[in-house]
Amino acid sequence: MSEQTQSERLNLAARAERWSASHWKTAVFGWLALAVVLMVAGSAAGTKELLDSQLGSGETARAQKMLEEAIPVADKVIDPPWPEEEDNPMFGATREETHAFAAQCLTRRLKVIGLVPAAA
Repeated sequence: MSEQTQSERLNLAARAERWSASHWKTAVFGWLALAVVLMVAGSAAGTKELLDSQLGSGETARAQKMLEEAIPVADKVIDPPWPEEEDNPMFGATREETHAFAAQCLTRRLKVIGLVPAAA
């Protein structure tokens, strides 16, 4: 075996440490440039929002998935079919009356798709 010098015996991490200690400005600005490039790339890639059915776990996730599959997207929002406020029978109603009306609409829709028994 040949005699190895100190620099030959150092592993990759030790050599990187020695280089960054002697070239500290280049190392600092290199890391900053890398962070900026990665932030720009992450922003350009965008985000993907999860559906409610993908957020839960266990029984909750299974129930949410059933609702996602059963109720069309347009029917998820409980909007009265009246476009103008004056034509809406709930115009000027109290908060309790509005909540009761929304609960009736939701119950009616859930009965249609079979998630609530007709006797309820």
